[in-house]
Amino acid sequence: MQARRLKLAALAIAMAITGCSDTVRMHAASVARLDDGTEWVMTGDIVADFELSSETRLSGDGLTCVMPLVMRVDRAGQGTMTCRDASGAVVYAEDQVIPAGIYGTSVRGTFTDRIDTTRGPGVMAFGWGSFADPDYLRGLLE
Repeated sequence: MQARRLKLAALAIAMAITGCSDTVRMHAASVARLDDGTEWVMTGDIVADFELSSETRLSGDGLTCVMPLVMRVDRAGQGTMTCRDASGAVVYAEDQVIPAGIYGTSVRGTFTDRIDTTRGPGVMAFGWGSFADPDYLRGLLE
């Protein structure tokens, strides 16, 4: 219960800083490295609401990605990230679960996971807030 109060307090402080809105906007970035060496670097933002649901929008390297997330009962975030290339073809669409210890805990964080794309498998590092730095995220893939 205390952890939930801390999460809500952090979100409330962030919302106060951003103008007392019922949403908070944070920078986001992702670096995906496919097993063939191809790298996708995307930047954008996350808009989170007071109930800790969010929508991430990223773009870069000819891709556009959207990932709506909702908080599950176990406090993990769950949603589907869908990425399309410039022609509109889906190159990546996978369900994501951001563990409870990471999701909604602060206005900054990172998450890494294996991914399967239409162009082959790989690994992705995702960061938000002050961790929305492609160079930092690249280091998490090493």
